[in-house]
Amino acid sequence: MSSKKVLDYYHEKLKLADLKSQERANLILQTLSSDRINLHLLRSLAFQGCTDVSGLRSIVWKVLLNYLPIETEDWETFIASKRAEYGMFKEELIKVPKLHSVIVSKEEEEERRAEKKEVVPVTDHPLSTATTSTWNIYFEDMATIEEIDKDVQRTRPEMNFFHRPVDPTVNQETPPEDADLHSDVLERILFIYAKLNPGIKYVQGMNEILAPIYYLFAADKNPVFEGNAEPDTFFCFTNVMSEIRDHFCRTLDSSKTGIKEKLKEINTVLKRLDYSVWRHLEDLEIDPQYYALRWVMLLFAQEFEIPDVLRLWDSLFSDPFRFNYLNYISCALILNVKDKVMEGDFTDVMSLLQRLPPTQIHTLLTMANTLLADDERGIQRMKEQQAY
Repeated sequence: MSSKKVLDYYHEKLKLADLKSQERANLILQTLSSDRINLHLLRSLAFQGCTDVSGLRSIVWKVLLNYLPIETEDWETFIASKRAEYGMFKEELIKVPKLHSVIVSKEEEEERRAEKKEVVPVTDHPLSTATTSTWNIYFEDMATIEEIDKDVQRTRPEMNFFHRPVDPTVNQETPPEDADLHSDVLERILFIYAKLNPGIKYVQGMNEILAPIYYLFAADKNPVFEGNAEPDTFFCFTNVMSEIRDHFCRTLDSSKTGIKEKLKEINTVLKRLDYSVWRHLEDLEIDPQYYALRWVMLLFAQEFEIPDVLRLWDSLFSDPFRFNYLNYISCALILNVKDKVMEGDFTDVMSLLQRLPPTQIHTLLTMANTLLADDERGIQRMKEQQAY
């Protein structure tokens, strides 16, 4: 498998797209077709939105999220190694211990070892409280799985997709009880992530970050990726979490990489862009943590329908200073309802910002881009003034 084989699929799909979609997608395909991808150019193109007529968004995200290497000749061996690695994670981390009979002789023990069968100490039983007990670890794992399952079952309730079977040949509406559902895949990914990251484990909200990535990858019909959405999603999700995991860690809330610092950053940008709105929110004592906490932690995943989330994340993942652009989307959401904010009291404004009216994603991103450009010009003027 070469990168050419990967990209040939998208070239064929593009023939069915309209002319406008073809133009943008062809530029992206040309960038991906290089022996070494120009990441700056790819980010610039993807920032404007990945047309998904050809399914290109899936592979673009795999590059932007530092999963696929920018050296395209390495794709074949890299993909194979990552899928093998994920298979190993599943085998080693998802285990159900078994009751073992007492080993009555040294000969039997040696025989089991020779046959490479697991030899479990007699003391390792379901009531054991030893930290090394496979049963004790299993019960801890079950508590994590139950927590994950509770959140996964509530993920994207407006969509039936996650409660349908992974296998497209199985009845999608009434699958058999033992069918592997897309929600089961989400649970496995989150559980394996929790096991591999004991310092943070699983925190509510991670499911909302995971769901759009998996939904996108599961829809990719490229023969190279079809049927492998689970391992590809796991590694991309892990890479996203490596950049925002501190937002999920309470002990780091007040650190430079914590959630409070990010909210403070948004507030500072808002003050520069529209002092009157910032001043009004300060006078009302409305702290950004009251309304923007969910925006930052979930990257706006709960604020929009999933097609809009995918488009918004094109821009977020293309941001070379991730997640600086998030500041301007946040300010755009606030300034889009500026008149109501300025007219309202504490209760009115809190209710408004926590339950924003529907906004066209194109309108919001256009406004965010304008705010970003205005802020950059303002900062540049400030630097020039300070130079004198």
